[in-house]
Amino acid sequence: ARWTRKIDDDRDWSVQMYYDGFKRQATGHASRLIVVNTFDLDTQYHFKMGERHDVVCGLGYRNYASTMDVTNGVIDFDPTRDAFSTISWFVQDTVALSPDRLYLTGGIKLEENNFTGFEFQPSVRLLVTPDDRTSIWGAISRAVRTPSISERDIDIFGGFVRGNQNLVAEDLMAYELGIRRQPTDKLYWDLAVFYNHYNKLIGSYPVTEFESVAANIGTGDSYGYELVVTYEVNPDWRLSTGYSFLVENVAYGPVGTAFNAGPGYNPRNQCYLHSAWNLSKTTQLDMIWRYVDSLAVGVPHYLVMDVRLAWEPRRGLEFAVVGQNLLEKHHLEFFDFSGSTEVPAGVYGMVTWRH
Repeated sequence: ARWTRKIDDDRDWSVQMYYDGFKRQATGHASRLIVVNTFDLDTQYHFKMGERHDVVCGLGYRNYASTMDVTNGVIDFDPTRDAFSTISWFVQDTVALSPDRLYLTGGIKLEENNFTGFEFQPSVRLLVTPDDRTSIWGAISRAVRTPSISERDIDIFGGFVRGNQNLVAEDLMAYELGIRRQPTDKLYWDLAVFYNHYNKLIGSYPVTEFESVAANIGTGDSYGYELVVTYEVNPDWRLSTGYSFLVENVAYGPVGTAFNAGPGYNPRNQCYLHSAWNLSKTTQLDMIWRYVDSLAVGVPHYLVMDVRLAWEPRRGLEFAVVGQNLLEKHHLEFFDFSGSTEVPAGVYGMVTWRH
């Protein structure tokens, strides 16, 4: 449920609430019961102060309860029931230092949770528009990731790998710089570079020859860039392409390893080509080709294509057929110790009616 209200041109607020319940039960030699219930409440208030300040603030509450009763002799959870609540506050102010030319955005999110206690996440961003066709921006942010239920409570092979309820949040400092340029009315491009530094990453630390425990032992860096170029061939046909590059350098001390997905689970190179073409006033054809580099954990690279053909015989009514992950019958995208499933090619149809 979501309720929004506009008070006047300078003030508005919104309230959103959702509840999500999930239950999965399997019987037999490896019986397991997984139940997850989540309640979330979020409020936001937006207002302007004078001619230069644009402020957004809000309050949030989330309650998360889980039951992980697994009796397959391999993976167990101790305790089988766990729950936590999170209360968060945030405020953000965008200041027009020079209208239409220079903007400074500063904000902070404060959080209190049952897992790691008090957390703070500040961010500051500067946007410069030297002319009508160029924007340059930079940002520095701090973010945290609280431990998951598995990292706290899991028990694999009777203590071979154990979670740890004394874990603290993982810490990230992010530095970003970008530029967007529109040299002509039909062509524009966007380049963003980033550098991330990580502390207190959760890894698996061996306490004996046959026993490991989750601990905040990892540090690392990642850096890369993303480039997107868009060209409007004509009013009915638009082409866009993008390329992203990522390098990760993460270590978990002299003897530790990643607890879940660590280095090697993200591709170094990704690129795509997208064509959006209005064949007529009632027919659209969208095609996208995607290339994803191989993963160090043993997943080969893949090239797939998605195609969407849509027909709108009358305003508000649309028929569409979509082909996904074409060019191959199936391909592998990820791998972990619990097993992986290849993604198959597929086709589906859709009818949309807007009234």
